[in-house]
Amino acid sequence: MKAPTNRTVVAVAALLVSVVAAGCGGAPTAAPATNNPSPAASTVSAAPSASGIAATNLFQVDGRSMFLECRGTGSPTILFEAGIGGSSGFATGAVGELAPTTRTCRYDRAGLGRSQAQSGGGDLSVGDRADDLHELLATAGVVGPYVLVGFSYGGMIIRAFADRFPTEVAGLVFIDATHEDTWAPDSWFLEEFPLSTDGAHSPDVDRTRAELLAAADLGDRPTVVLTQGRMSGEFERRWTPIQDKLAALSSNALHMVATEAGHAILEERPELVVESVRAVVEAVRGTVLPPCGPRFEILGAECLAGTMAELLATWDARRAKVVPTAGDLPAGTYGFVQDGVTFTVTVKDGHLAIEMRHPDGLVEKLTATYAAVDDEVTFLWPFDWRIPRTPGVNTARWTAGDDGAIRFEQLDGEQPEGWIAVPWVPTRA
Repeated sequence: MKAPTNRTVVAVAALLVSVVAAGCGGAPTAAPATNNPSPAASTVSAAPSASGIAATNLFQVDGRSMFLECRGTGSPTILFEAGIGGSSGFATGAVGELAPTTRTCRYDRAGLGRSQAQSGGGDLSVGDRADDLHELLATAGVVGPYVLVGFSYGGMIIRAFADRFPTEVAGLVFIDATHEDTWAPDSWFLEEFPLSTDGAHSPDVDRTRAELLAAADLGDRPTVVLTQGRMSGEFERRWTPIQDKLAALSSNALHMVATEAGHAILEERPELVVESVRAVVEAVRGTVLPPCGPRFEILGAECLAGTMAELLATWDARRAKVVPTAGDLPAGTYGFVQDGVTFTVTVKDGHLAIEMRHPDGLVEKLTATYAAVDDEVTFLWPFDWRIPRTPGVNTARWTAGDDGAIRFEQLDGEQPEGWIAVPWVPTRA
Protein backbone atom coordinates (compact mmCIF):
# COMPACT_ATOMS: atom_id res chain seq x y z
CA MET A 1 0.00 0.00 0.00
CA LYS A 2 1.37 3.40 -0.91
CA ALA A 3 1.72 5.69 2.04
CA PRO A 4 -1.81 6.93 2.72
CA THR A 5 -2.24 10.57 3.49
CA ASN A 6 -4.93 13.02 4.47
CA ARG A 7 -4.06 14.84 1.26
CA THR A 8 -5.98 12.10 -0.54
CA VAL A 9 -9.17 13.10 1.25
CA VAL A 10 -8.53 16.78 0.59
CA ALA A 11 -8.10 16.09 -3.11
CA VAL A 12 -11.30 14.06 -3.31
CA ALA A 13 -13.18 16.76 -1.44
CA ALA A 14 -11.92 19.43 -3.80
CA LEU A 15 -13.05 17.46 -6.80
CA LEU A 16 -16.44 16.79 -5.31
CA VAL A 17 -17.15 20.45 -4.71
CA SER A 18 -17.82 20.41 -8.43
CA VAL A 19 -19.36 16.97 -8.61
CA VAL A 20 -21.53 16.66 -5.49
CA ALA A 21 -21.24 13.00 -6.03
CA ALA A 22 -23.19 9.86 -5.51
CA GLY A 23 -25.83 8.73 -3.07
CA CYS A 24 -27.16 5.63 -1.39
CA GLY A 25 -25.09 2.57 -0.73
CA GLY A 26 -25.93 -1.02 -1.54
CA ALA A 27 -26.13 -2.86 -4.83
CA PRO A 28 -27.99 -0.99 -7.58
CA THR A 29 -31.17 -2.16 -9.19
CA ALA A 30 -30.79 -2.33 -12.93
CA ALA A 31 -33.30 -0.11 -14.70
CA PRO A 32 -35.39 -1.93 -17.31
CA ALA A 33 -34.70 -0.78 -20.84
CA THR A 34 -37.42 0.61 -23.04
CA ASN A 35 -37.40 1.60 -26.68
CA ASN A 36 -37.31 5.36 -26.42
CA PRO A 37 -37.52 7.09 -29.79
CA SER A 38 -34.16 7.54 -31.48
CA PRO A 39 -33.30 9.44 -34.65
CA ALA A 40 -33.74 7.48 -37.83
CA ALA A 41 -30.53 6.21 -39.38
CA SER A 42 -31.24 8.29 -42.47
CA THR A 43 -30.70 11.50 -40.48
CA VAL A 44 -27.08 10.59 -39.69
CA SER A 45 -24.30 11.12 -42.20
CA ALA A 46 -21.01 9.26 -41.90
CA ALA A 47 -19.07 11.95 -43.73
CA PRO A 48 -18.81 15.64 -42.82
CA SER A 49 -21.24 17.96 -44.59
CA ALA A 50 -21.45 21.71 -45.03
CA SER A 51 -23.73 22.11 -42.01
CA GLY A 52 -21.19 23.71 -39.67
CA ILE A 53 -21.56 27.18 -38.14
CA ALA A 54 -19.02 29.87 -37.44
CA ALA A 55 -16.23 28.92 -35.06
CA THR A 56 -17.20 31.23 -32.18
CA ASN A 57 -20.54 32.94 -31.56
CA LEU A 58 -22.67 34.77 -29.03
CA PHE A 59 -26.38 34.19 -29.55
CA GLN A 60 -29.37 36.05 -28.16
CA VAL A 61 -31.65 33.82 -26.09
CA ASP A 62 -34.52 35.58 -24.31
CA GLY A 63 -32.72 38.88 -24.71
CA ARG A 64 -29.40 37.76 -23.24
CA SER A 65 -26.13 36.62 -24.78
CA MET A 66 -25.13 32.96 -24.63
CA PHE A 67 -21.84 31.53 -25.80
CA LEU A 68 -21.72 28.55 -28.15
CA GLU A 69 -18.73 27.32 -30.15
CA CYS A 70 -18.95 24.63 -32.80
CA ARG A 71 -16.16 23.24 -34.96
CA GLY A 72 -16.21 20.80 -37.82
CA THR A 73 -19.10 19.54 -39.88
CA GLY A 74 -21.14 16.40 -40.12
CA SER A 75 -23.71 14.45 -38.15
CA PRO A 76 -24.34 13.60 -35.36
CA THR A 77 -23.47 16.77 -33.46
CA ILE A 78 -21.37 16.27 -30.32
CA LEU A 79 -22.14 18.64 -27.43
CA PHE A 80 -20.17 18.91 -24.18
CA GLU A 81 -21.88 19.81 -20.89
CA ALA A 82 -19.65 21.07 -18.05
CA GLY A 83 -19.77 20.21 -14.36
CA ILE A 84 -21.34 22.40 -11.71
CA GLY A 85 -19.90 25.90 -11.73
CA GLY A 86 -17.73 25.07 -14.74
CA SER A 87 -17.36 26.78 -18.08
CA SER A 88 -17.10 25.29 -21.54
CA GLY A 89 -13.33 25.72 -21.39
CA PHE A 90 -12.99 22.27 -19.84
CA ALA A 91 -13.79 20.73 -23.25
CA THR A 92 -11.68 22.96 -25.53
CA GLY A 93 -9.09 20.29 -26.24
CA ALA A 94 -11.64 17.54 -26.80
CA VAL A 95 -13.60 19.71 -29.22
CA GLY A 96 -10.46 20.22 -31.26
CA GLU A 97 -9.73 16.48 -31.30
CA LEU A 98 -13.25 15.50 -32.34
CA ALA A 99 -14.03 18.27 -34.84
CA PRO A 100 -12.39 16.40 -37.76
CA THR A 101 -14.87 13.56 -37.09
CA THR A 102 -18.12 15.52 -36.94
CA ARG A 103 -19.52 18.84 -35.78
CA THR A 104 -18.50 19.27 -32.15
CA CYS A 105 -19.77 21.97 -29.78
CA ARG A 106 -19.30 23.42 -26.32
CA TYR A 107 -21.27 26.18 -24.61
CA ASP A 108 -21.57 28.16 -21.40
CA ARG A 109 -24.70 27.77 -19.31
CA ALA A 110 -26.55 30.92 -18.29
CA GLY A 111 -24.57 32.80 -15.65
CA LEU A 112 -21.31 30.98 -16.40
CA GLY A 113 -18.36 31.80 -18.63
CA ARG A 114 -19.41 34.14 -21.42
CA SER A 115 -23.15 33.54 -21.07
CA GLN A 116 -25.35 36.04 -19.26
CA ALA A 117 -27.58 34.95 -16.42
CA GLN A 118 -31.32 34.59 -16.84
CA SER A 119 -33.24 37.66 -15.78
CA GLY A 120 -34.50 37.54 -12.22
CA GLY A 121 -31.85 35.05 -11.11
CA GLY A 122 -33.23 32.24 -8.98
CA ASP A 123 -32.59 28.53 -8.71
CA LEU A 124 -32.65 26.36 -11.83
CA SER A 125 -33.34 22.65 -12.19
CA VAL A 126 -31.63 20.42 -14.73
CA GLY A 127 -34.85 20.62 -16.73
CA ASP A 128 -34.54 24.40 -16.84
CA ARG A 129 -30.96 24.03 -18.01
CA ALA A 130 -31.99 21.55 -20.71
CA ASP A 131 -34.72 23.87 -21.99
CA ASP A 132 -32.27 26.77 -22.12
CA LEU A 133 -29.76 24.68 -24.07
CA HIS A 134 -32.46 23.55 -26.51
CA GLU A 135 -33.43 27.14 -27.23
CA LEU A 136 -29.77 28.11 -27.71
CA LEU A 137 -29.23 25.32 -30.22
CA ALA A 138 -32.39 26.26 -32.10
CA THR A 139 -31.36 29.93 -32.23
CA ALA A 140 -27.90 29.00 -33.50
CA GLY A 141 -29.27 26.57 -36.07
CA VAL A 142 -27.40 23.61 -34.61
CA VAL A 143 -29.68 20.68 -35.31
CA GLY A 144 -29.56 17.12 -34.07
CA PRO A 145 -29.22 14.30 -33.72
CA TYR A 146 -26.92 14.98 -30.78
CA VAL A 147 -24.35 12.92 -28.92
CA LEU A 148 -24.35 14.52 -25.47
CA VAL A 149 -21.27 14.37 -23.26
CA GLY A 150 -21.90 15.27 -19.62
CA PHE A 151 -19.26 15.71 -16.94
CA SER A 152 -20.29 15.42 -13.28
CA TYR A 153 -23.42 17.58 -12.77
CA GLY A 154 -23.53 17.93 -16.55
CA GLY A 155 -24.52 14.27 -16.68
CA MET A 156 -27.77 15.15 -14.96
CA ILE A 157 -28.45 17.89 -17.50
CA ILE A 158 -27.92 15.67 -20.53
CA ARG A 159 -30.30 13.10 -19.04
CA ALA A 160 -32.93 15.80 -18.63
CA PHE A 161 -32.31 16.92 -22.22
CA ALA A 162 -32.68 13.35 -23.51
CA ASP A 163 -35.93 12.96 -21.59
CA ARG A 164 -37.44 16.23 -22.85
CA PHE A 165 -36.24 15.95 -26.43
CA PRO A 166 -35.90 12.20 -27.00
CA THR A 167 -36.00 12.22 -30.81
CA GLU A 168 -33.04 14.62 -30.93
CA VAL A 169 -30.61 12.59 -28.78
CA ALA A 170 -28.83 9.69 -30.45
CA GLY A 171 -26.16 8.80 -27.88
CA LEU A 172 -24.64 9.82 -24.56
CA VAL A 173 -21.32 9.76 -22.72
CA PHE A 174 -21.22 10.21 -18.94
CA ILE A 175 -17.91 11.38 -17.47
CA ASP A 176 -17.97 10.44 -13.77
CA ALA A 177 -21.48 11.83 -13.72
CA THR A 178 -23.88 12.39 -10.87
CA HIS A 179 -27.35 10.91 -10.41
CA GLU A 180 -30.57 11.85 -8.65
CA ASP A 181 -29.58 9.63 -5.72
CA THR A 182 -26.81 12.09 -4.98
CA TRP A 183 -29.42 14.68 -4.10
CA ALA A 184 -31.67 12.50 -1.96
CA PRO A 185 -32.78 14.15 1.32
CA ASP A 186 -30.48 11.84 3.31
CA SER A 187 -27.62 11.88 0.80
CA TRP A 188 -24.25 11.07 2.35
CA PHE A 189 -22.56 13.12 -0.33
CA LEU A 190 -24.62 16.24 0.21
CA GLU A 191 -23.65 16.05 3.87
CA GLU A 192 -19.97 15.40 3.23
CA PHE A 193 -19.59 17.77 0.27
CA PRO A 194 -22.07 20.67 0.45
CA LEU A 195 -23.54 21.70 -2.87
CA SER A 196 -21.82 24.61 -4.61
CA THR A 197 -23.51 27.20 -6.81
CA ASP A 198 -23.72 26.89 -10.56
CA GLY A 199 -22.55 30.35 -11.51
CA ALA A 200 -25.26 32.97 -11.07
CA HIS A 201 -27.92 30.32 -10.52
CA SER A 202 -28.01 27.78 -7.71
CA PRO A 203 -29.26 24.30 -8.59
CA ASP A 204 -32.83 23.56 -7.56
CA VAL A 205 -32.21 20.31 -5.72
CA ASP A 206 -35.81 19.22 -5.12
CA ARG A 207 -37.06 19.90 -8.64
CA THR A 208 -33.97 18.32 -10.19
CA ARG A 209 -34.42 15.13 -8.22
CA ALA A 210 -38.12 14.98 -9.09
CA GLU A 211 -37.42 15.53 -12.79
CA LEU A 212 -34.83 12.77 -12.99
CA LEU A 213 -36.89 10.33 -10.92
CA ALA A 214 -39.71 10.83 -13.44
CA ALA A 215 -37.43 10.64 -16.47
CA ALA A 216 -37.54 7.68 -18.84
CA ASP A 217 -34.51 5.48 -19.29
CA LEU A 218 -32.31 5.79 -22.36
CA GLY A 219 -33.69 2.86 -24.31
CA ASP A 220 -31.08 1.37 -26.63
CA ARG A 221 -29.15 4.55 -27.32
CA PRO A 222 -25.38 3.92 -27.49
CA THR A 223 -24.05 5.03 -24.10
CA VAL A 224 -20.63 5.06 -22.46
CA VAL A 225 -20.19 5.54 -18.72
CA LEU A 226 -16.68 6.48 -17.55
CA THR A 227 -15.99 6.25 -13.82
CA GLN A 228 -12.99 7.57 -11.93
CA GLY A 229 -10.50 5.00 -10.67
CA ARG A 230 -8.73 6.97 -7.91
CA MET A 231 -11.21 6.29 -5.17
CA SER A 232 -11.32 4.14 -2.09
CA GLY A 233 -12.99 3.75 1.26
CA GLU A 234 -16.46 5.07 1.98
CA PHE A 235 -16.43 7.23 -1.14
CA GLU A 236 -15.92 4.24 -3.42
CA ARG A 237 -18.57 2.24 -1.59
CA ARG A 238 -21.18 4.95 -2.20
CA TRP A 239 -20.08 6.17 -5.64
CA THR A 240 -19.94 2.68 -7.18
CA PRO A 241 -23.68 1.88 -7.24
CA ILE A 242 -24.44 5.31 -8.69
CA GLN A 243 -22.19 4.60 -11.67
CA ASP A 244 -23.77 1.17 -12.11
CA LYS A 245 -27.20 2.80 -12.21
CA LEU A 246 -26.13 5.20 -14.94
CA ALA A 247 -24.88 2.29 -17.05
CA ALA A 248 -28.16 0.43 -16.48
CA LEU A 249 -30.17 3.30 -18.01
CA SER A 250 -29.38 2.03 -21.52
CA SER A 251 -29.63 -1.50 -22.88
CA ASN A 252 -26.70 -0.59 -25.14
CA ALA A 253 -24.15 0.71 -22.64
CA LEU A 254 -20.42 0.30 -22.08
CA HIS A 255 -19.16 0.97 -18.55
CA MET A 256 -15.42 1.50 -17.98
CA VAL A 257 -13.21 2.71 -15.14
CA ALA A 258 -10.44 5.22 -15.82
CA THR A 259 -7.90 3.49 -13.62
CA GLU A 260 -5.36 6.30 -13.29
CA ALA A 261 -7.79 9.22 -13.20
CA GLY A 262 -9.70 10.98 -10.48
CA HIS A 263 -12.94 12.87 -11.00
CA ALA A 264 -11.51 15.09 -13.76
CA ILE A 265 -11.16 12.27 -16.29
CA LEU A 266 -11.19 14.60 -19.30
CA GLU A 267 -8.22 16.48 -17.88
CA GLU A 268 -6.25 13.43 -16.73
CA ARG A 269 -7.14 10.92 -19.46
CA PRO A 270 -8.39 13.03 -22.38
CA GLU A 271 -7.60 10.32 -24.95
CA LEU A 272 -9.93 7.88 -23.20
CA VAL A 273 -12.81 10.36 -23.20
CA VAL A 274 -12.26 11.29 -26.85
CA GLU A 275 -12.12 7.65 -27.93
CA SER A 276 -15.30 6.90 -25.95
CA VAL A 277 -17.11 9.72 -27.73
CA ARG A 278 -15.82 8.49 -31.08
CA ALA A 279 -17.16 5.01 -30.32
CA VAL A 280 -20.63 6.42 -29.61
CA VAL A 281 -20.55 8.51 -32.80
CA GLU A 282 -19.62 5.40 -34.79
CA ALA A 283 -22.48 3.48 -33.17
CA VAL A 284 -24.93 6.26 -34.02
CA ARG A 285 -23.75 6.06 -37.62
CA GLY A 286 -24.63 2.39 -37.78
CA THR A 287 -21.82 0.30 -36.30
CA VAL A 288 -22.05 -1.72 -33.10
CA LEU A 289 -20.90 -0.10 -29.85
CA PRO A 290 -17.61 -1.94 -29.24
CA PRO A 291 -16.91 -3.89 -26.06
CA CYS A 292 -14.20 -2.79 -23.70
CA GLY A 293 -10.86 -4.16 -24.81
CA PRO A 294 -7.43 -3.12 -26.12
CA ARG A 295 -8.89 -0.10 -27.92
CA PHE A 296 -9.72 1.44 -24.55
CA GLU A 297 -7.33 -0.39 -22.22
CA ILE A 298 -4.31 1.13 -23.92
CA LEU A 299 -5.77 4.54 -23.00
CA GLY A 300 -6.17 3.70 -19.32
CA ALA A 301 -9.53 1.92 -19.12
CA GLU A 302 -10.34 -0.95 -16.79
CA CYS A 303 -12.78 -3.40 -18.35
CA LEU A 304 -15.47 -4.59 -15.96
CA ALA A 305 -16.57 -8.22 -15.99
CA GLY A 306 -19.81 -7.25 -14.23
CA THR A 307 -20.97 -4.28 -12.21
CA MET A 308 -18.72 -2.28 -9.93
CA ALA A 309 -20.93 -3.24 -6.99
CA GLU A 310 -20.43 -6.93 -7.73
CA LEU A 311 -16.68 -6.45 -7.72
CA LEU A 312 -16.84 -4.63 -4.40
CA ALA A 313 -18.85 -7.54 -3.00
CA THR A 314 -16.13 -10.02 -3.98
CA TRP A 315 -13.54 -7.79 -2.32
CA ASP A 316 -15.65 -7.60 0.83
CA ALA A 317 -15.78 -11.40 0.90
CA ARG A 318 -11.98 -11.58 0.69
CA ARG A 319 -11.63 -9.03 3.45
CA ALA A 320 -14.05 -10.87 5.72
CA LYS A 321 -11.83 -13.97 5.60
CA VAL A 322 -8.88 -12.18 7.22
CA VAL A 323 -9.25 -12.98 10.91
CA PRO A 324 -6.55 -11.51 13.22
CA THR A 325 -4.02 -14.28 13.88
CA ALA A 326 -0.60 -13.64 15.43
CA GLY A 327 0.97 -16.89 14.24
CA ASP A 328 4.76 -16.91 14.11
CA LEU A 329 5.18 -13.37 12.80
CA PRO A 330 7.54 -11.81 15.35
CA ALA A 331 5.86 -9.26 17.56
CA GLY A 332 7.62 -5.97 18.14
CA THR A 333 8.02 -2.44 16.86
CA TYR A 334 9.59 -1.85 13.46
CA GLY A 335 10.48 1.10 11.32
CA PHE A 336 11.18 1.96 7.68
CA VAL A 337 11.11 4.92 5.32
CA GLN A 338 9.05 4.98 2.14
CA ASP A 339 8.72 7.94 -0.26
CA GLY A 340 10.11 10.26 2.40
CA VAL A 341 7.58 9.16 5.03
CA THR A 342 8.89 7.56 8.24
CA PHE A 343 6.82 4.59 9.36
CA THR A 344 6.68 3.03 12.81
CA VAL A 345 4.73 -0.24 12.90
CA THR A 346 3.90 -2.18 16.07
CA VAL A 347 3.09 -5.85 15.41
CA LYS A 348 1.10 -7.71 18.02
CA ASP A 349 -1.64 -10.37 18.18
CA GLY A 350 -2.88 -10.02 14.60
CA HIS A 351 -2.95 -6.23 14.64
CA LEU A 352 -0.70 -3.47 13.30
CA ALA A 353 -0.52 -0.02 14.91
CA ILE A 354 0.94 2.30 12.28
CA GLU A 355 2.34 5.80 12.69
CA MET A 356 3.43 7.87 9.68
CA ARG A 357 5.54 11.00 9.95
CA HIS A 358 5.64 13.15 6.83
CA PRO A 359 8.50 15.51 5.93
CA ASP A 360 6.22 18.51 6.51
CA GLY A 361 5.51 17.40 10.10
CA LEU A 362 2.12 15.79 9.50
CA VAL A 363 1.62 12.72 11.71
CA GLU A 364 -1.01 10.10 10.91
CA LYS A 365 -2.03 7.05 12.89
CA LEU A 366 -4.08 4.07 11.73
CA THR A 367 -4.50 0.38 12.37
CA ALA A 368 -4.52 -2.73 10.18
CA THR A 369 -5.09 -6.46 10.65
CA TYR A 370 -3.00 -9.49 9.73
CA ALA A 371 -3.38 -13.27 9.78
CA ALA A 372 -0.09 -15.18 10.01
CA VAL A 373 0.20 -18.92 9.36
CA ASP A 374 3.67 -20.47 9.25
CA ASP A 375 5.76 -18.27 6.94
CA GLU A 376 2.83 -16.60 5.19
CA VAL A 377 0.93 -13.54 6.31
CA THR A 378 -2.17 -11.90 4.90
CA PHE A 379 -2.59 -8.18 5.50
CA LEU A 380 -5.96 -6.44 5.64
CA TRP A 381 -5.21 -2.78 5.12
CA PRO A 382 -7.44 -0.06 6.60
CA PHE A 383 -10.63 0.24 4.57
CA ASP A 384 -10.61 4.03 4.36
CA TRP A 385 -7.00 4.14 3.22
CA ARG A 386 -6.59 1.23 0.88
CA ILE A 387 -5.18 1.71 -2.60
CA PRO A 388 -7.89 2.77 -5.05
CA ARG A 389 -9.60 -0.04 -6.94
CA THR A 390 -7.96 -2.93 -5.08
CA PRO A 391 -9.37 -5.32 -2.47
CA GLY A 392 -7.06 -4.01 0.26
CA VAL A 393 -5.84 -7.57 0.97
CA ASN A 394 -2.29 -8.77 0.30
CA THR A 395 -0.50 -12.05 0.99
CA ALA A 396 3.26 -12.28 1.48
CA ARG A 397 5.93 -14.75 2.61
CA TRP A 398 8.07 -13.43 5.46
CA THR A 399 11.53 -14.20 6.78
CA ALA A 400 13.39 -12.77 9.78
CA GLY A 401 17.11 -12.08 9.42
CA ASP A 402 19.86 -12.26 12.01
CA ASP A 403 19.47 -8.50 12.44
CA GLY A 404 15.83 -9.01 13.46
CA ALA A 405 14.50 -7.27 10.36
CA ILE A 406 11.46 -8.79 8.67
CA ARG A 407 11.56 -9.09 4.89
CA PHE A 408 8.56 -9.88 2.74
CA GLU A 409 7.95 -11.39 -0.68
CA GLN A 410 4.54 -10.42 -2.06
CA LEU A 411 2.70 -13.52 -3.30
CA ASP A 412 -0.59 -12.17 -4.62
CA GLY A 413 -1.22 -10.71 -8.04
CA GLU A 414 -2.32 -7.32 -6.79
CA GLN A 415 -0.47 -4.07 -7.27
CA PRO A 416 2.99 -4.26 -5.62
CA GLU A 417 2.85 -2.72 -2.16
CA GLY A 418 5.57 -0.43 -0.89
CA TRP A 419 4.90 -1.51 2.68
CA ILE A 420 5.75 -5.08 1.72
CA ALA A 421 8.71 -4.30 -0.53
CA VAL A 422 10.89 -2.70 2.17
CA PRO A 423 12.46 -4.44 5.20
CA TRP A 424 10.85 -3.76 8.56
CA VAL A 425 13.77 -2.97 10.88
CA PRO A 426 13.32 -3.40 14.64
CA THR A 427 13.46 -0.13 16.57
CA ARG A 428 15.12 0.37 19.92
CA ALA A 429 12.89 0.44 22.96
